[in-house]
This record gives sequence, structure tokens and C-alpha cells, in this order.
Amino acid sequence: MEWLDKRMDSEAAVDSKVSNLLDIIEPAQFKWVEDISQEGKYKLIDKQENKVAGSIDVRNGFIKSASCKIFNRTYRMKKKGLFDPRILINENNNEQAAIFYYYNWKGDGELLLNDGEKYFWEPYDSLNNEWIFYGKLENELVHFKPITSFFKSGYYVDIKDENINQKTLSILIMLGAFNLATSAEEVSDDAPIM
Repeated sequence: MEWLDKRMDSEAAVDSKVSNLLDIIEPAQFKWVEDISQEGKYKLIDKQENKVAGSIDVRNGFIKSASCKIFNRTYRMKKKGLFDPRILINENNNEQAAIFYYYNWKGDGELLLNDGEKYFWEPYDSLNNEWIFYGKLENELVHFKPITSFFKSGYYVDIKDENINQKTLSILIMLGAFNLATSAEEVSDDAPIM
């Protein structure tokens, strides 16, 4: 059994080196990764400062929801509706911060902040691996690109527009993470059992 532990440690060390190399190659400012020790928990890591900048705790069940912390802000997200699917986003004080409406079954949609601003979420590539938020002028704001590593799942998060205020940026990043985490869960729920 000891040889198995050593092999797993060496494979984890190789994966860590590959992950570090990918981080050097990938210019994104953040990455969010699944916390493999706790199901449904994800961490947002600031790559420049090498520290945790946020977290998301996804609860999957009949109603999908999440509690999120980012940049000293706390949010709750909850999926609602079957024929009119949407995500309600509330701040810690239970004040509604935004609503995300899905356009269709592919998962793209529109985010409406309580100040009236609109943002759009759609696939960046034809395989729906990469996703992006853009503004009303079709300017790219936040780009999500998958991490390709054997032991890690998650996304690089690249901020394309440095002029976004921190509250809006935090909502875009956490909503993207929630959308990707819950869509991945739905895919695995639908997978055939062998």
C-alpha cells in the first residue's frame, strides 16, 4: 500500500509542475479550481498574488444554489424556473443585485444588474469549452478558458477590460463560475451509468 501512496505523491508532483507551467503560459489573472477535498466547493485564485481571492460553494439538488465570496463581498445565487430559467443574485444583506436570464438550452443569456446595466454570456468557441461575458458594445469583459490538467478541473479567468468596477467584476466572475459548475454537474448527472 505504501508504494501506491508514493506513486500518487509522484503523480501529484508531476501534475503540480504541469499546472505551474500552464499558469506561466496562460496570461489570465485568475483561475478557479475545484477543491477536490470538498465536493461542490471551488476557489478563485489570484495568480499574481498567489492567494485565494474568492470561493463558491455550489449546492446541487432539485434547486441549484451557491454562496459566493469574492473581493470581500458575499453573494447568494439561486437557479429558478423551468420554462423561464433564470438565476437570482442577492448580496449578503438579501438585497437583489442582479438577475441572469437564459436565452436557450445552450446556456447563453443576459445579465441585468439592479442599476440597469446589461451584460451578455455566450460561448467563445464552437465547442462551448470557453465562455465570455461582453458588454452592450460587444466589448469582451471576462473570458473563461478551461484548465487542461489531469488532476484539476476549473477555468482560467481573464479580465479583458480593466475599467470594470469591482462589484460588477465580482458578479461576472462568480456568475460565470456558477454557470460552469452547475452545467458540468448537469452533464455528469445525465451521463449513462455503466
